[in-house]
Amino acid sequence: MPTVYIARSPSLQEWAADVGLTEHVYKVGVGEGTADEAMAALNAGSFAGAADWAVVVSEETAAADEAALLAKVGTKEKAVDPLFYPRLKGAAGLFKVKIKNVQTRLLVNKMIAGEDEKITKKPKAPDIAGYLLRTAID
Repeated sequence: MPTVYIARSPSLQEWAADVGLTEHVYKVGVGEGTADEAMAALNAGSFAGAADWAVVVSEETAAADEAALLAKVGTKEKAVDPLFYPRLKGAAGLFKVKIKNVQTRLLVNKMIAGEDEKITKKPKAPDIAGYLLRTAID
């Protein structure tokens, strides 16, 4: 069964912040095995020039077409062009996430649940990864 995963690399995020992208760069992908197998494949191939990938969140789906999921996420977030940055070496599935979009999603979810509407914290990696996963799957 295919697994949709959201992964991050601290070294790639540091590099992205240095070159002016944003520090919130995440990989959205689909793998045939488990999330750990996908993480091992990313690290073994030094995906996007980084070997410290960690899967933040994953979910098994009945049918997942990677191209369709990437297009769906691309409607909400901007995909990083791998041809513009030589370090990325043609890596597809990287997205730079706007924190405002994540905060809005968290706020709406809190309002639906009937909780306090105020966002008191800055979204962390699990919040951002959860937002990307819900955007890709829903």
